[in-house]
Amino acid sequence: MSSYLAGARLAELGRHFGMHEQTVRAHLQRRNVELRGKQALSAAKIREVTRRYEAGESSLELGLTFGVADSTVRNVLRRAGVTLRPPSYHTDAWLKRSPIGPSHPAANGNEPTSSC
Repeated sequence: MSSYLAGARLAELGRHFGMHEQTVRAHLQRRNVELRGKQALSAAKIREVTRRYEAGESSLELGLTFGVADSTVRNVLRRAGVTLRPPSYHTDAWLKRSPIGPSHPAANGNEPTSSC
């Protein structure tokens, strides 16, 4: 219980004690411990996401980097008070750095055709 109150996550405690995180949750609930909501990114990662977004990375790129959806990144940024760029910027910035590149037919909304 003290580890959870100190900030440990349910999954971490489950691994430590050799049980499923739902079992850890049940033990804490039986002891009337108020459970935290699920947080996708830690405070340190939120600061890093904010810094990198303000430096020009897109929410899509940041989502891929941090293992969350781009919508999660945008929500985190909004809660942090960051003014979001227009959506088209995200796509354009991603395509410029993408392996397919801006000249690929998919970059212009055209699917490649096959000659089967």
